[in-house]
Amino acid sequence: MPRAVAPTVFLAGQIITLGMLAWLSQARGYSLLSRLTTWDAQHFLSIAIDGYTWSTHAGTATSPAFLPGYPSLIAGLHAVTGLWPPAAAILVSVTCGVIFACAIPHIVRAIPGTDGRAELVTVALVAVSPMSVVLTMAYSEALFCALASWALVFALRHRWWTAGTIGFFAGTVRISGLAIAFAFAVVAITTLIRERRQLRSTAVCAAIPQMVAATVAASGTIGWVLYSGLRMGSLTGWFAAQNKGWGSHFDFGVTTTKFVYRIATTRPNVLEVTTAVILIAACVLVIGTIRQGQPILLLAYGAAAVAEVVGSAGIMNSKIRLLIPAFTILMPTAAWLSRRQQVTQIFTLATFTFASTWLGGYALTIWKYAI
Repeated sequence: MPRAVAPTVFLAGQIITLGMLAWLSQARGYSLLSRLTTWDAQHFLSIAIDGYTWSTHAGTATSPAFLPGYPSLIAGLHAVTGLWPPAAAILVSVTCGVIFACAIPHIVRAIPGTDGRAELVTVALVAVSPMSVVLTMAYSEALFCALASWALVFALRHRWWTAGTIGFFAGTVRISGLAIAFAFAVVAITTLIRERRQLRSTAVCAAIPQMVAATVAASGTIGWVLYSGLRMGSLTGWFAAQNKGWGSHFDFGVTTTKFVYRIATTRPNVLEVTTAVILIAACVLVIGTIRQGQPILLLAYGAAAVAEVVGSAGIMNSKIRLLIPAFTILMPTAAWLSRRQQVTQIFTLATFTFASTWLGGYALTIWKYAI
């Protein structure tokens, strides 16, 4: 696939997504900019402008619960160029979205049985996946996905030092950076097991770069959790800020299970139903990545990214957005679709695009609560 194709397809998908959002925004009396800078975007922008407030209290606009990578980049771009912070935030997201798109074909090529069509379809699915509009919003998903995807690319090339360094920066953007570290650690363990019949020193030497990469990648998130906790007067301060502000904590899927049960036994609205369906689908798609024969690195990353979302309590209707970093689970579907007839591909992608982009627009213009 020519290098320009992936970013072109991605941008085309995002333009369609923004077009749907613009239409619904106009119908509901909103400006497009207000929708691109709503909810968590306001927290990121406040942090970029005013810095952090070291407090665990709910309602803190500049809460340390938000990791520093994205707002720091906004603040830096604003300081260097004088660009209006909301414009700087959106520019960072759009640029990182393109960088993310450029990495996707490299990842797909590592999967047995894929070709250029699978690469193209994967980029298209990512660009118009449910809530993919956040990849253009003042949200941290685009930056994280750009870093995570390239960390995986370099790991697939066995360039572990580079992969670990990129993973570190990803860990300063979202706690999902731990999924990268987990994937690297799984590869290291797999290497030790595979080499167990050889001399022990040989097996350890082969796994050392992977172990180091995992440690470095994990230190981005862990470092912020510890540092922000100390600034708030407790090593558990970051967790307290998350729980008090958004009810977010890891409960091994208890809250998610109760949510899905409630949706199945009551009269919920369209976003709640869609959220429940997508959460179930994500778990099924993880199984699909195993059947597809993805490299252990991608299997571990995708499973960890999904487990983080499904296993956590918090705002349930944010979970569609939070699944975006688990982009590897889309690859089995993309590979399957790439082998279908062209008419089937066009019809499926068109239907998926309309439904997904409408859902994103609905969540930002009609749904009254956080996404």
